[in-house]
This record gives sequence, C-alpha cells and structure tokens, in this order.
Amino acid sequence: MLEILKTSTWVYILVALGIFFCLCSYSVRLAIHFISYKKQREISKKVISFSLVAVFLGYLGWGFWSIADPVKMGLDKVYTYSIGIPLTVLGFGLFFYSDIAKMGVTDKEALVTKGLYSKIRHPMYIGIILFHIGFPFIFDGFTSLISTIIWATFVLIWKKYEEKNLERKFGEEYVEYKKKTWF
Repeated sequence: MLEILKTSTWVYILVALGIFFCLCSYSVRLAIHFISYKKQREISKKVISFSLVAVFLGYLGWGFWSIADPVKMGLDKVYTYSIGIPLTVLGFGLFFYSDIAKMGVTDKEALVTKGLYSKIRHPMYIGIILFHIGFPFIFDGFTSLISTIIWATFVLIWKKYEEKNLERKFGEEYVEYKKKTWF
C-alpha cells in the first residue's frame, strides 16, 4: 500500500515549499474574500491581481509537491488513467471554460448566468477541487491527495464569502439565481 520512498533532501524541500506556497496563496485569497465581505466594499484590482499571482505560485508549489510527494499510494497505473487523468483534465477544463464564459476571474458589473453558469454558480471552484483530486493520482502522491481536504475547505469558505458579497451586490437577482442553480 503506502510506501515512503527514500528521498533526498531536495525532495523534502520541494514538498515543504509546495505546502508553504499553497497555504500562503489560499490564505491570501481567503483574506481578500473575508475583507471584502466585512468591509462591504470592492477590493482594488491591484490587490486582486496580487492574489491571483499568489494563487498561481501556490499552484506551482502544490504541483511540485504532488510530483515529488515522498509518500506514494502504490496504486496500479490503471488508476492514473481511469481516475487521475480524467479528473485532472475535467477540473482544468471546467476551470478554463468557466473563466472564458465569465471573461476573467475578477468580479463583473453584471451577474453571469449564461452557459455553464446557468446550471452551476461556481464552476471554477468545482474545477479546482476536481483538479486537486485528480493530479495526485497521476503522480501517485498520498500526502498531496490528502491535502485536498484542506484546499477544498478553503474553496468552500471562499464560496461562502463570495456568495454573501454577490448577494449584497446583486440583491434579489442573485437570490433567485441561487434557487435555480447548483453549488
């Protein structure tokens, strides 16, 4: 089952950096959602851009962590092809398709309710979670897969504050939209 590979120090450094960058970047994004909600105002585009760069760096760190994960699940390659690749591609595709439909990751002046957004309120977040589940299967990384619990928790908290902000911004229009859509 689980096997801990004999690894060199640089692998542990990569894993530690991956954990650090991911925690920092997700915390920055969470702080922005929280501050926006508590202060009841829009966050500046510079701060949003900074948070997006931080999250991108966090994903690079998490990617290195997933690849260099010293605790392997010991799964057959069939799981790589049947679980890892499909979930990773689906998550990545869902994220980028919804990004294109929304025309960016920043807040919009109008509520986006067409295409994929007519069925799902947060397809980007679903994509992120699917990606976090699938990618570790590709590289057989146990700790990076278990870390999905942490990242999914962050995403669910982001969703909570984002929905409160959208409800405040769009009022009854958003409340009605929530009733017609999932997640």
